[in-house]
Amino acid sequence: MRADSRALHGWRVVPVPFRLARMLGCVLVSVLTANCDAGGSAGSNHTSDAGARTKPRTVSFQLLRTGERALTTDASGAVSYAPVKSLGGVEVCVSKRRSAFALLQPFEPLTPPICVTDAPGKPVRLQGVPANSDLLVTHTKAGYRPLLTTFRTDEFNVAIPAWADNAMYFTPLLRNEASLPVEAAPPAKAADGLLAIWVDAIGDYGTGPAGALFGSEGDPGTAQADKVNVTITDANAKSIVSLRTRRDRPLFVSLPAGSYRLHFTHPLMELAPAGIQEQFMTLGLPMDTPNDIEVVVAGDHLTLASIDGFCPLPANPRRGFTDIASCTIEADADAGAP
Repeated sequence: MRADSRALHGWRVVPVPFRLARMLGCVLVSVLTANCDAGGSAGSNHTSDAGARTKPRTVSFQLLRTGERALTTDASGAVSYAPVKSLGGVEVCVSKRRSAFALLQPFEPLTPPICVTDAPGKPVRLQGVPANSDLLVTHTKAGYRPLLTTFRTDEFNVAIPAWADNAMYFTPLLRNEASLPVEAAPPAKAADGLLAIWVDAIGDYGTGPAGALFGSEGDPGTAQADKVNVTITDANAKSIVSLRTRRDRPLFVSLPAGSYRLHFTHPLMELAPAGIQEQFMTLGLPMDTPNDIEVVVAGDHLTLASIDGFCPLPANPRRGFTDIASCTIEADADAGAP
């Protein structure tokens, strides 16, 4: 598991601004002597206008480079990934916000939206973004299906995690004319958005390359998880559909615009929202339980939704995974060894 560099022995280091310290001292003075004004001096009876003079706190964060990801289907129905094509000229915008952790509550438009246009193969940096907010981020480029991702800010800037700062990882865009294997239930409607759901099965080591993943090129210790149960409910806790993830492609589900809870279960994997340890929550917002995320669907957009599934490692270091996608460990030649 990756360590959180913003924590120290379980305690988060939060600097106390001088202004706040002065105000706290002023409260004590006011109890003994007189009131404090907005500037922190005692003895004033003027009405405070601190709210009008205080700018809302903003932060910046980085996102992965964008790349074209295509899926192809052969005559037998098997799905494979085409090579990733690096893209540039994608307009990336923080379009909507709400208070952080306001689970399943509506988002309000950010006026004006905060936008940048990315360069090929380069991370995307967004500045002046509202702090302490849940955000919706759109990715648009002519000829490609508009993409919707998420982010959650607090009091600090967020950079791309060290593990993602290379060409292996990217934000995938699909062409408008791409023929996607949309799930049969619930039935698709013209105004619906599209949700792409997958789970990354992770082990510390494997027996060989795992092949391409939807949002990355993969590595020997990662594969697209097979047969993880996914239950989708809407913001009113109404059950929509239950599905199982696939090892060869994401689940593409057509849904009306709105907020949804995705609940993941698996008999072996330890499930957690993707990027939660690095505060890099682009594939769904963490909720009140570790194996749930909130996603937002918008008409005509593709929304990405994924979590990590950690496979339990074998006690015997001589054993490896024969199939990370299902957390299958190779047989042990030593009888009775775990």
